[in-house]
Amino acid sequence: STVAVLGAVGAHLWLVLGQGGPRPTSLATVLFAHGAAFVATGALASYLANQLRRAGERLAESESDLAFVTALHEAIVQSVSSGLITLDRGGNITFLNRAAEQITGWRLGEVRGRPAGPRLAPFASETRRGETDFQSARGERLRLGYTRFPLLGRDGLEMGSAVIFQDLTEMRAMEERVRRSEQLAEMGRVAAGLAHELRNPLASMSGSLELLKGGAGLGGEARRLMEIVLREAGRLDQLVTRFLEWSRPAPLRREATDVRRLLEETLTVFRHDPAAARVSLEVALEPATVACDPDQMRQVFWNLFANAAQAMDGAGGRIRVSCATRASEVRVAVADDGPGIEEGDLPRIFEPFFTTKREGTGLGLATVQRIVDAHGGTVEVESSPGRGAAFTVSLPAAAPAAGGEPWRPS
Repeated sequence: STVAVLGAVGAHLWLVLGQGGPRPTSLATVLFAHGAAFVATGALASYLANQLRRAGERLAESESDLAFVTALHEAIVQSVSSGLITLDRGGNITFLNRAAEQITGWRLGEVRGRPAGPRLAPFASETRRGETDFQSARGERLRLGYTRFPLLGRDGLEMGSAVIFQDLTEMRAMEERVRRSEQLAEMGRVAAGLAHELRNPLASMSGSLELLKGGAGLGGEARRLMEIVLREAGRLDQLVTRFLEWSRPAPLRREATDVRRLLEETLTVFRHDPAAARVSLEVALEPATVACDPDQMRQVFWNLFANAAQAMDGAGGRIRVSCATRASEVRVAVADDGPGIEEGDLPRIFEPFFTTKREGTGLGLATVQRIVDAHGGTVEVESSPGRGAAFTVSLPAAAPAAGGEPWRPS
């Protein structure tokens, strides 16, 4: 391009010379000056173009590095198992990672730019570290442990805050089960000895009263009082028997069992029990198989049915029984229309001898808990005053197999 420019300049000067322009010496000087200027301009333009190209390459490399770092940062934040929420200085949500979405049930697009308070109230406080109860968008009640810390800009000023949290619900539930198991084991050791010591004098007292009752010259009032004592002694003996069964559980005799058949058999017997006289049963049973001790599992179902009927205190109502397989678990649910359980009583309902019923012993649900724990399962309860209660037994599923013989309560 520089040669073309110089050629054009030369042609122009030739025309000037042909028209009687300046002398050759002056023209040569002008031609040289203009040519040198064009050469310098071309060289400068080439240098600048080269520098611009190199700057563009460096910018592209920087953008590529920035994109890589950004993608790496995004991958790390999204891959951690802990939930992460960031808030601006006004307490509005700016970011949720994938774990935070899974735990809370909220999606980033639903809450971005909105105050954390109405949805994520525990994280809007100023507490730096702790645990809190949380209800997810799915309605689940969770126990979360969290740490809150400020986000600082390059100038060192606070630009917002972040909260890292984890779902501790299963861990706390496991700790509670371990604590309860240790407590029950200790109580069982004491109970076994105590029940044995009670049973011997109780049998002697009952036998002596039977002899006195059959003696001559006993008045009507005395006989009535003896019958009361004998009836209460029998009730106490039954309580001691159940206490021994609870404190000294029989070893498990596992076999693949059809849970639906087991429930149908137990319900057939329960329908003829006086406790079920004014109760209507709604049954929805799907095929399900677990490796369990059929006799002990029948006792679990019987206790749950009896507990549901007693909760309605003879006033009538519905008991809903369902069975279904979900993933690798078999879930049996027993729900009633009773008055429900007070929130303060929920943590204690599986404790031995805790009962809110007039005639209850407090061993029914404790026995359910012990048997289900021994099978590697869980028992959960959902209840609120005035809305009944629902107990769900979850057991590991097994391959289908034939069940045992029909069962009758002893």
